[in-house]
Amino acid sequence: MDQIRESMRPLPGMLQPFLTWLTGMPLHDQQPLFQKRSWHFAVAAAGQLVGGAIGSYFAIRSGWWVLLPVTLIITIGGARMSFVTCSHQAIHGAFSRSRRVNRAVADVVGVWLLLPGHDAFHRLHAAGHHRHLAGDGDPDAELVLSIFKPGTPKPQLWRQLWKTLLSPSFHRQYLRDRVGSLFTGPGKWRRVCASLSLAAYIVAPAVDLAVLAVWHLPVIFAYQAVALVQLVGLHRWGRPGQANPRAYAEITLDRYAGTRAPGRGASVSRWAGWAAKMLLIYLPLRVAVFAGEIAAVHALHHALPCDRDWPNAIYRRREKLTALGCGDRRAYWGYVEAADAVFDDISRLPTLPLGEDRSPLITM
Repeated sequence: MDQIRESMRPLPGMLQPFLTWLTGMPLHDQQPLFQKRSWHFAVAAAGQLVGGAIGSYFAIRSGWWVLLPVTLIITIGGARMSFVTCSHQAIHGAFSRSRRVNRAVADVVGVWLLLPGHDAFHRLHAAGHHRHLAGDGDPDAELVLSIFKPGTPKPQLWRQLWKTLLSPSFHRQYLRDRVGSLFTGPGKWRRVCASLSLAAYIVAPAVDLAVLAVWHLPVIFAYQAVALVQLVGLHRWGRPGQANPRAYAEITLDRYAGTRAPGRGASVSRWAGWAAKMLLIYLPLRVAVFAGEIAAVHALHHALPCDRDWPNAIYRRREKLTALGCGDRRAYWGYVEAADAVFDDISRLPTLPLGEDRSPLITM
């Protein structure tokens, strides 16, 4: 069991389901209120996208600018969940038992959000990232190690992260790769729909300039920044393991949103401070960066990438990893802890020769 999550046990039972969702980790004896299904995530993702966009539009037109950060985070989270959860599970064949449904889900998400459809995403992620995890042939590893050079001191790697996030060339190339991926693979009608979607992205701001803030900002630019941020803390890049579930799990990080709660008898001010951190820091992190369930069960996903019980994986994580011989694993709490561990690894890697081919800037 993890002591940080267990430190929240003294809180009322009615709060525990929310805390389990927020942190991504249940109490060691906690059971789910109900069994989740794939469509729960699809509905939640679509609701966040539409609801967040409507909320942002209202905030702009009514002058309630204070609401805009909240509504934008909701929209970013909806876009992230759509791709990282729904489209991701679809290309693994785990969203539905129907191949047609899986293909349709991935293609619809791709067209809607200017992201890779089924075939392009499958080639990059399932056939590339999973098959060559963290080593040569993994497009994600190649991308990380091209931006964050092996052997670079850790403080400089942190500065490079901020520099890249603010780089116009990074966002321009990322968007170019996203648009190019729309037209990758067969399917006449998918390409027609992709063309119409791309046209709508171009024309909509001319009709109403607010669309740039309501949709383009969170779905394009903020999405790309968040994608890079979360990519950093996914794996021990440059240290590939053997092709088996245990080795895959050992180089994969599980990340959770939260911090240790005050002990029993702590003052009201300490509990208030903890609650403020959870709501103002870790809740946005959970919604926008650790969207869906994948951050908390990332190692299990790489050990069992086609597990159809993924919607309830946070409750089965320990027993399934133990059955696979992976044992209890370290939980990384928050973003900085995980990214710092990865940067520490990269700083210790020997300098690697870089190839001429550029890895696509498309990642989960």
